[in-house]
Amino acid sequence: MNFYSYFWDFTDQTYLLVIGSKGTRNNSNGTILMKHSFTQCVLLASLALSTNANAISLSALTGGTFTFNLDSAALGNYVGGSTLGTNNYYLSSFSNTAASDPTVVTAAAFSSTIGATPISATNLVHDLTPIGTNPVGQLSGRHVQATTAGFSIDSSTLAGVAGEKLGMTGMQGFYIPNFNGNPSKMYTGDFSLQFDSTRTSNGTSGWYLNNNSAFTLAAYDLANLKVIVTDANNWLLTGDLLVAPSLANMLAGPAYTDVGGFQLGVGSYGVSSVPVPSAVWLFGSGLLSLLGVVRRKSVVAAA
Repeated sequence: MNFYSYFWDFTDQTYLLVIGSKGTRNNSNGTILMKHSFTQCVLLASLALSTNANAISLSALTGGTFTFNLDSAALGNYVGGSTLGTNNYYLSSFSNTAASDPTVVTAAAFSSTIGATPISATNLVHDLTPIGTNPVGQLSGRHVQATTAGFSIDSSTLAGVAGEKLGMTGMQGFYIPNFNGNPSKMYTGDFSLQFDSTRTSNGTSGWYLNNNSAFTLAAYDLANLKVIVTDANNWLLTGDLLVAPSLANMLAGPAYTDVGGFQLGVGSYGVSSVPVPSAVWLFGSGLLSLLGVVRRKSVVAAA
């Protein structure tokens, strides 16, 4: 973690802005970024204090998409893959909104599409669900969640509201060539994004993805978050996906391993998706000029 400090330069009669590493408190181990007069220092401090005042509450009222970009090599080490020296857990099936309609496709029916042939694990686009109630008429094993009215993200701290969720459609199927000597498979989907301020260890941010298909299980913790903001209804959140402890335990592998990245685009930042019959699932896409950029890294809990 870096620190920023000011030191008075008696020769030039200016302040030095110095950046260094955590635990370092001297000029020799820091890098001088720039010199400022006393007046400039006051102005900079004022700007820093006003950052939170300019924060806005980011919503998902306009819909959007959540895109997974998984690292196949990192995933392959699970379910004994690292010991076997082979990719033993990989994506072999993906169904978007149209192909995974919960009123048409059961969890078992999707499971039947999982085979031994691997597919690309990047650009897996899941549409966000509208605010309201969960879709009616969902078949066995399917639990697509509606987005709750109180879902929001603070543009400054990137914190959320406990108990609120951002729902999404889509299913992912993984093949396991060798599970105790026999092939097997697993699927995740009907995800919901939620926030828990207590989930801020091992580099995580408090945000996590719940799998809701068949049963509820925290699948991924989000880390190293960055956000681009045009306004409250048009923004892009990106970061890394770490395997959550509950999923890691199921896959007999280490928790908090970085297995890829994600892009959560709302409003104009949502990416193109395959159209579906019901207008309630359609979300527009496009590109607006970027008016602001806020970057925040996930908070590491004190030991």
